[in-house]
Amino acid sequence: VKTIEELKERVVSKGERPPIPDYSPRTLTKLIEKCWAQDAAERPAFTEIIPLFDLIILEAIIQDKIGRKLWRKHFLGKDGLRV
Repeated sequence: VKTIEELKERVVSKGERPPIPDYSPRTLTKLIEKCWAQDAAERPAFTEIIPLFDLIILEAIIQDKIGRKLWRKHFLGKDGLRV
């Protein structure tokens, strides 16, 4: 992409998006893809996005699935991190 006009054309008119790195947390990848929906009505509201941040951080920091499960069980509540 060489100009802002070309970027607008590719994103707005053609629906193209940059690649998401393979190493990105799965929850983050899904969120990005939902936010990129062509139809604004299909995009998540902030009330849906905010609670996902704890999970995205958890996936990024704790690579082990069992470790993430234990962390969720003991430290994450319905409303986020338990302190």
